[in-house]
Order: sequence, then structure tokens, then C-alpha cells
Amino acid sequence: MTGSAGAFRIGQRVRVRTGAPPHHTRMPGYLRGHTGRVRVIQPPAPLPDDIALNAAPVRQLRVYTIAFTSHALWRQPGAPAHEVLCDLWECYLEPAWEPLKASWPSRSDGAASHDEKKERT
Repeated sequence: MTGSAGAFRIGQRVRVRTGAPPHHTRMPGYLRGHTGRVRVIQPPAPLPDDIALNAAPVRQLRVYTIAFTSHALWRQPGAPAHEVLCDLWECYLEPAWEPLKASWPSRSDGAASHDEKKERT
């Protein structure tokens, strides 16, 4: 995924992939599985994993600065909240789904949904 636009956009929620590759990686272990937001989109750069493996050719992948909340990463009650920024290559990230809404949307055919019927009674 090396296109000029990149796979993610500013403000988008992304999740750091889980799992540990059997080789050198610049993906910090403490971020794996955590969700953050894209803060900055940087130009493509050589993927360090490929360099460590002597892969040819070395992939040039977009790098993203991702913002994480300290509470989400370390869950320290009473500690002041701050933001943690980390530069991560595109292949380390995946889209994160937005949280589900609490109620179901209304039906497009005009019939009342189960929740709407319940509210009327």
C-alpha cells in the first residue's frame, strides 16, 4: 500500500497489528493491539524490517505519526493524562472500527423499529 494518498487519513482511528514477527521490527511491543488516531502522514520511507532481513528490494512504505492516550496504553489510575506519539509504517497498522451507536437506526420503509415501538408503549 504505497500510493501517494496512503491507506489512512488524518484523524482516522487505526489499530496497531498484534503478533510478533520472527525478525527485527520497529513496531513497539507496548503498542500492539492498541488504537490511536492518525496525526501526521509522512512520505514513504524504507521499511526497517526489510533492511534487517536483507530483503531486496526494500519496500518504501508510508509512515504515519499516531497519537495514543497514556491512559489507554498504561491504565495508571490517578496519573495525569498525556499523549504518546509514535511513527509507524503503514504495514504495522489496520483500520479500527468506530464504536457502535447505542440504538438502531430507523427503518427506511417508514415502519417503526423494535426500539421505536417499545418507546411508544
